[in-house]
Amino acid sequence: MNRLVIDLVNDHHVEVVDPYGCITIEKDWIKVNCTHNQTRPEIILKIPEIMNTINPKMIIRTQFSGGWNELKILKNSHNRWITIFDTESCCSFTKEYTIYLDTKCYEYKIVPIDGGGIYEYIKIFRSVVIEYQTQKTQLPPPPLLLIGGVAATLGILAYFSSHKV
Repeated sequence: MNRLVIDLVNDHHVEVVDPYGCITIEKDWIKVNCTHNQTRPEIILKIPEIMNTINPKMIIRTQFSGGWNELKILKNSHNRWITIFDTESCCSFTKEYTIYLDTKCYEYKIVPIDGGGIYEYIKIFRSVVIEYQTQKTQLPPPPLLLIGGVAATLGILAYFSSHKV
């Protein structure tokens, strides 16, 4: 299992689009707190490492305030953004989600949507984990190993043929 830990604040896999400055960094968390008329930020992940792998998944941890919040994950498929995960809540809790990714897509968008009130916010843990398996290929044994195995077998047969038991 391959494991890639992506820092949503400082990583070459990440592009943050936050036109209204709604994101603040709080140690290990990214906090999003926008007002009603502000466009919500988008965190774009480009993860070419998962292309053509087996069972790639994203593990993301969130913390919702007591107000209304929503978290969306989208994939870019042929220049169209398609929602692959969407959850909303009006409760206060911390939760970890596992989202299975498409092996033919490498670009994903995290869209944290908080309610418009000052008390409504959503936090995302700063580190997102990507896990995936690479395809194992069975290589043929090297030729010398085959020749050595054949020679040993012939030697054993010759020994027992010449000695009567």
